[in-house]
Amino acid sequence: MKRIISKIFILVLAFSLVGLGLHSKAATGYSYDHNKKIIYSAEGLIYDHSFDGQTLGIGYSNLTSPEDFFIFNHPTTDEVKMYLTDSKANSVYVLDTSFHMIDSYNSFVLDQTKFSDDQLKAIRSNGSEIVVKYDSASRIVDDFLKEFNKSLKANGFALSNVTADNFYESTKYILVGNGEDDASWDSTKQGILELDKAFTSKWAWYLSYAASANLNNEYLLGACTKANIGYDYQGATPEVYDVSSAKMLANNIANLLKYSNDTLHEVEGASYVASDFSNKDAVQAKLVSDCSEMSLAAIRNNENYVIGLANPKSTYRSVITKFADESLDNRDFIYICDYDNNQVLCIDSQTLKINIVITNPNEYENVPVFDAQVFQPQKVVTDNAGRIYVIANSVFEGILQFDASGIYKRFTGVNNVTLTAWDIFWLSVSTEAQYESRKSYINTTFTSMAVDVSGTFIYSTASPITNSNGSVNSTAMIKKLNPAGKDVLRRNGYAPPQGDLTYVADTANGAEIAVGPSSFNAIAVNEYGMYTVVDSKRNRLFTYDNEGHLLYISGESGKYTNVLDAPVAIQYYGGDIVVLDKNTKELKVFVSTEIGSYINKAVEQEYRGDIDTAAEYWKKVIKFNANYEYAYVGVGKKYLKDKEYKIAMQYFKSGSNKLQYSEAYKLYRNNLIKRYAPPVLYTVVGLVIVLVVVKIIRKKLGKGKKKEELNMGEDE
Repeated sequence: MKRIISKIFILVLAFSLVGLGLHSKAATGYSYDHNKKIIYSAEGLIYDHSFDGQTLGIGYSNLTSPEDFFIFNHPTTDEVKMYLTDSKANSVYVLDTSFHMIDSYNSFVLDQTKFSDDQLKAIRSNGSEIVVKYDSASRIVDDFLKEFNKSLKANGFALSNVTADNFYESTKYILVGNGEDDASWDSTKQGILELDKAFTSKWAWYLSYAASANLNNEYLLGACTKANIGYDYQGATPEVYDVSSAKMLANNIANLLKYSNDTLHEVEGASYVASDFSNKDAVQAKLVSDCSEMSLAAIRNNENYVIGLANPKSTYRSVITKFADESLDNRDFIYICDYDNNQVLCIDSQTLKINIVITNPNEYENVPVFDAQVFQPQKVVTDNAGRIYVIANSVFEGILQFDASGIYKRFTGVNNVTLTAWDIFWLSVSTEAQYESRKSYINTTFTSMAVDVSGTFIYSTASPITNSNGSVNSTAMIKKLNPAGKDVLRRNGYAPPQGDLTYVADTANGAEIAVGPSSFNAIAVNEYGMYTVVDSKRNRLFTYDNEGHLLYISGESGKYTNVLDAPVAIQYYGGDIVVLDKNTKELKVFVSTEIGSYINKAVEQEYRGDIDTAAEYWKKVIKFNANYEYAYVGVGKKYLKDKEYKIAMQYFKSGSNKLQYSEAYKLYRNNLIKRYAPPVLYTVVGLVIVLVVVKIIRKKLGKGKKKEELNMGEDE
């Protein structure tokens, strides 16, 4: 009975293990062999730890929609700073080397002296143009109140639906300073006009109407000065700033909104209404006629005019120490893709002033780049010559290239499809409208960029190319662009760098499986040519060496901290890799495993030309995983260098590298020929000589014998 129970238990356990095996997931660490078959292995990178909003010092709820992460290493100093871009919070957070926030930006001061009037008219702040253009006074009031309420909400004020009728009562204690009544009002605190500098800068021209008529009002001067409103005060009375001045400013703005001369607040029993709004029609007409010129003048006259970010998508920083154009100064700039403002901001990292703004070139350069679409920049980098490269949303012509001054030059790195003979004929006879309708089909968009440490090459990722016959080409999703825009990426691996080589091409409706080739949305490159790309489709990291060999695949898809849910950015940080996950709102740090560190060191030594040291690390990789084919190639290179061609051939054969096997075989054959050809040749020549001599001797001996025979006959 016990034996029967034991057998039943063993059978149940066996079936359980089989079932577990059938339903368990395959190993997450893998690579591909020369036949594009999966080789399972220990991962090259594994998750180590994370940083969320709380641990970053930002605040858990304040990190809302992280879009991009960039680590800046100063080329000549030890400065290291990290830039985390949050699109929903309209903020760029600056982190130190301990991943702790040391600063944050949601607006920047505009250096207005750097821009022409036409350029200023093209610049935007908080989603709208900074130079105001209106056709009616009512729209001015409506927009002011709309943006004012939006600013209140964004800055955490518990107010809603502030109107022209309730403006004074709602805001008299919060415009400048802060409090709930006269007793609690605190002049050292910041009011809404101080907190939202971009809003105040944009509406300074309008607010100045509420403060410009009475030049002897020191109370109003105090409030306007603190709020940074351009108030042209020329009196000799010292500035006074207290709760009365704060209430007076609220009073005058409320009057302007309603075109009223009501005295809602008095100081020392006297009325201090600064402007005359009693003639409503005249004031409205003047507002409309003056708005553009006054707002432009307000920008010109305001040394602290602020541009507010609107849905920033990425941040980049670079130091250019030498320009080909010697008239340009050395620069250390922060670049921000200000998506909803339709511009790229170029900011001096030391003064934090905006020196260059790249907007739609059509706005002021008369360059037909965006004829019928909005310029929405998503990614920006620069090269060592100061050229600025921008990836923009729904742009299929390539990466936009601007010079160091922000002037548009050309598209670069375009991804072309393969056309059939019919498509070529059809396009040749198509109208312009018909051609435009096919533009999105013919080209593909770029998704990300990174620059190598020399600042020479731009590594880019793009969507797979769909050819005109419907076939998909995923072999050009990763490019390495030189300054001429030519793709010089090496593709010497078993397959071109393209992520997964084996995937489901088609599937039934409803199947929960990722279909089609990898979809790359981020890339990073280190100092010895190794690069890692992020596959957002399956949430995996693919790492390649400078020659295009796939080294390892890491990461796993899931909703938890130790896996990837929506990776959107990646950066090398020393020997580690930091991945930004948009959904979990975390910076996830991946570290090298033992086999991964051996691979990394081997690749680094090969890149630096030390084949011998690299081979020692490749041998350790082979001990770790005997099926890792590329490691055999690394060892074979050492024996090839040492002229031990036969051993090299064996390693290249194990590594399935036909090209280098042929090279080793050719050298091995030549070596054999050099070694054995001379003695063989000498032997053959010697034998020939011996045979000739023997033949001659035999011939002479034969003639002598015949002569003797003849002489004997005569004697007889």
